[in-house]
Amino acid sequence: MSPSKPVLHQSMINDYLNCPKIYYYKNVEMLASRVTEDMYLGSCVHAALAEAARSNLAADLAAEYFEYEFLANEKKEEVEIIHRDNLLTDGSELVKEYVSNFPLDWIAVEQSVEVDLGNIVLAGTIDRINSKGTIIDYKVVGRPRKTERPDVQAVLYSILSGSQSFEYHSLVRASVPYIKIATINIPDSLIKWFKEEFLVNIVGSIGSGYFVPNFVSWCCDKKFCPFYNYCVGSKL
Repeated sequence: MSPSKPVLHQSMINDYLNCPKIYYYKNVEMLASRVTEDMYLGSCVHAALAEAARSNLAADLAAEYFEYEFLANEKKEEVEIIHRDNLLTDGSELVKEYVSNFPLDWIAVEQSVEVDLGNIVLAGTIDRINSKGTIIDYKVVGRPRKTERPDVQAVLYSILSGSQSFEYHSLVRASVPYIKIATINIPDSLIKWFKEEFLVNIVGSIGSGYFVPNFVSWCCDKKFCPFYNYCVGSKL
């Protein structure tokens, strides 16, 4: 693998599409990224579901693992937790709800994959691939995904895994937590376009130094952007 060949992680591509400046701060300036409460909750829920799958944990034990993960790593991640009790309750209930009602069969869990596409190396970490070969991606959200059309993450994970069957499992934080599944099938034509045009254009834009802030992006908010304060001055 050529040392000069760019390696793009799926999350890096999503960052660039959401806001080129986020990509710049993370991968060019190499600034430390602030971990928000929502990000931390999501990572702890992911860790608990991964352990539940690997170790075939019952719902109560999976919830206990979430609480352990949350409390044990809080200082290590240097995240400022303001709503600790709410987050612990929400995370525990979501993990219990999921493990109680959905199978955790798998052929891969938290699998890191790299694929050489010629012009770049595409990389990513897949939450779970079930026994049928379907890619499972967990999202801890306030409202579930509404569309079942392929998006960037689904197509990139399809390229990485070779599977064209994808499911978003939305773990919805609500007064009564619930799980919503969106099933997505990725056609050959879309995979081909991503490889031959989409990724080539992304690499070209990054290479040309296009890192303009996207102030109209959904993530241009203190709650979602770890670099929000760096960009405030450039709006003026």
